[in-house]
Amino acid sequence: MTKSEPESLDVYADALLLVDALERHDVTDLPALETDALVNIYTLLSDVQ
Repeated sequence: MTKSEPESLDVYADALLLVDALERHDVTDLPALETDALVNIYTLLSDVQ
């Protein structure tokens, strides 16, 4: 196992969580989202970036 594999697995896991969050919330209407959902999506986007 190379040193980069665990990091890529973390990004993959975060990407899966992001897809799940985006599917559960209507992100076309951001003002309607609750603060917790916005923070969660923002954090996952930041992690995947």
